[in-house]
Amino acid sequence: MKSFFRIAVSVLVVTTFIGAAAAAAQNRMRRGETYEREYDPKYNRDLDPRYNRSLNPDYSRSLNPLYNRDLDPRYNASINPERNRSLNPKYERTLNPMRNRLLSPMHDKRLHPLRNDWTGYFSYGLEAEFTGMMARAGVKEGVFNLFDPVGEYIGFTVPAGNRGHNVFDLEANWTGYLRSDGSKGFNLFDLEGVWRGYLR
Repeated sequence: MKSFFRIAVSVLVVTTFIGAAAAAAQNRMRRGETYEREYDPKYNRDLDPRYNRSLNPDYSRSLNPLYNRDLDPRYNASINPERNRSLNPKYERTLNPMRNRLLSPMHDKRLHPLRNDWTGYFSYGLEAEFTGMMARAGVKEGVFNLFDPVGEYIGFTVPAGNRGHNVFDLEANWTGYLRSDGSKGFNLFDLEGVWRGYLR
């Protein structure tokens, strides 16, 4: 009887510890504390396009699809998933985490940013507010899963050649695109080419 009691208490302690650790990780994510300050544009101005003009598409026209049509999928069919089916996850199932279990954080928990060993980027709005994470989606090179600040799965990206990524919601609807900033990460644009945020 004593050994049963000890096992029951041990299971309760372990379960409580795991639950508390998961809650603490989610709280850190809500506050944006899962990354070091050196990677946070609020503390490192070199990462903030408001202070580092070389990362800012409003000042560096080579990064801005409104001025560089090679980056704009409305004018460049090779990076437009509506014109190039090989980039469109509605037609190319191997690129769609909702149809390819190897890419899905719902089927492979190692792909979720709540784990400490994920790789990817943190996303920010134009005022350097933390807006979420972009985590590498396992085996398919260049596919990333998107998560909001509390770790909810909200979408994914598909590579668009060497120019960046196209962004899709979970129903594989094209919602925007990411273009390289040349050194630190990506700038996020909506389908009209308006700059909406960045990833570092």
